[in-house]
Amino acid sequence: LAYARSLAKTDELTGLLNRREINSLMDYEMIRAARNQHEFSIIMADIDFFKVINDTYGHLAGDQVLKDIARLIREHTREQDFVARWGGEEILLLLPETSAGEATELAGRLRQVIADHPFKDSGQCIHLTMTFGIACHVPGMTLNELMKKAYQASYMGKESGRNQVVIASA
Repeated sequence: LAYARSLAKTDELTGLLNRREINSLMDYEMIRAARNQHEFSIIMADIDFFKVINDTYGHLAGDQVLKDIARLIREHTREQDFVARWGGEEILLLLPETSAGEATELAGRLRQVIADHPFKDSGQCIHLTMTFGIACHVPGMTLNELMKKAYQASYMGKESGRNQVVIASA
């Protein structure tokens, strides 16, 4: 039963939270933020050129990259942070009681950790990067507005060269 509950909340490949669970946690964080008058941030992280990895090295290598990235991100986030596989090669981080500046610092560290990590496939090193879009919740903002800002920031980072951290404008 515990295993079934775990499967209902996690992504089978990466072991990260799944989209359904992170949505539930974001709804809860919206309520907490309103009640306690504190801010929180989200980070939308996207692997740059992930399709090239799958096309060049195969889907098994792509799966291993996703597992390794999930592990690296979990190793470099706080215990109270939530990390989920949002879809495909997108990872969503929910950072309770975290300012935009603190989220930017974290994203910068994660960007560097990923860029410096030699991902391996059959003895071959695969170097990859990620782009991070950050949005900070402000009072009165809906969850849809927050997500849209994070997506827009991530998209801006992709459009302006990838391997960067972009914070959404207020």
